[in-house]
Amino acid sequence: AEQALSDSEARYRTIFENSTDAVILMNGTIVDCNPAAEQLWGYPRDQIIGHDPSEFAPPVQPDGTESKDAAATFNLAAYEWGKQFFPYQYRNNDGRLIDCDVSLSSVIVGGERRLIAIIRDITARKYAEAQIEKSEQTLRLITDTVTDMVWLSDPDFFPVYISPSVVRLRGYTLAERQQLPLEQ
Repeated sequence: AEQALSDSEARYRTIFENSTDAVILMNGTIVDCNPAAEQLWGYPRDQIIGHDPSEFAPPVQPDGTESKDAAATFNLAAYEWGKQFFPYQYRNNDGRLIDCDVSLSSVIVGGERRLIAIIRDITARKYAEAQIEKSEQTLRLITDTVTDMVWLSDPDFFPVYISPSVVRLRGYTLAERQQLPLEQ
């Protein structure tokens, strides 16, 4: 039994220490964190333990909610209903804002109810999505203003975009044209 317990602890520690996502265990404040949490926030473990995770956030979240209030709401919901998944923004010790997805779960550890948070940095993904949106807006602006007819279709030749010049010159809308595949 002692060997099984030791093996179980070693497996837990290996997963905890090697996760690429920040993992924190809380009981009101942070009681444990993995190296990914240190990297995310830019502080050593001893400067993270004992703090509320909202202390590593800007005062206000992007939706206008105070960070401390948002964190308290999600924590309470996790205690009451179990798992919570939400976006949350942190601030690294160098001042850089970090967009994250947080998975928060209520767990029993050593007979006590705790919260475990898995925090994934999605800053690069959000930046890439913003760049794609910007490119799509630029393309839309170009195709909406050119006088040439522009058609975009899916692999089965059903239109997914028809420029305003097509509507003007051919006399039908995208919704009307989507009923039939384009001529091949």
